[in-house]
Amino acid sequence: MLVVRRRAPDAAAFKAPGYPWTVGLFVLLVAGVVALVAINRPLQGLTGFGIVALGWPAYGVYRRLGILGIENSGFARRHEFLILNS
Repeated sequence: MLVVRRRAPDAAAFKAPGYPWTVGLFVLLVAGVVALVAINRPLQGLTGFGIVALGWPAYGVYRRLGILGIENSGFARRHEFLILNS
C-alpha cells in the first residue's frame, strides 16, 4: 500500500483511516510476531518461511502463464488492472 501510493499518489481509490500510521503499526507488529516466532520456535519459523518461500516461484509461474489475470508488462499495467477491477 505504501509503495503503490508513493508511485501513483492520485490513484488512491481507497482512503484508509489513519494512513500511513496504521500501515506502519501493522508492519511493526507483524515484524515483532515474526521475531518472536524465530526466537522461541525456530523450527516452526523456518518451516513457515519455507512454505512462503515456495510460494514465490509458484506466483512467478502463475503470473507468466496469465492465470492470475495480471499481465507481465510492469507496474503501471498491474496497477491499472487493480484499479479497473476494484
